Amino acid sequence: MSSARSTRPRRLNRTVVGIGLASLFSDWSHEIATTVMPVFLATMGVAAAWLGIIEGVSDGLSSFAKMASGYYTDRLRRRKPIAVAGYLVTALGTASFGGAPAPP
Repeated sequence: MSSARSTRPRRLNRTVVGIGLASLFSDWSHEIATTVMPVFLATMGVAAAWLGIIEGVSDGLSSFAKMASGYYTDRLRRRKPIAVAGYLVTALGTASFGGAPAPP
């Protein structure tokens, strides 16, 4: 009976768990940043219209990145490096909010 167990493949290998946790923390940080952005922009004295522009550009870039990364992963047949790079860019982009200068 133990041999039947050992031949069955594991569903959650280290890569799946790692990407899953990266996705969880990335989504948390992105949602928190999206939630506080209106207050953040208001304290900087930025007009409300800029929030719409920022979110529109963000959604457009996200859609383009999904399309481009899907194309490249299909060609390269390697998804892990593209996924890791995507989560790294998301983490660095979200962290860059802290370095945003105040408007003049």
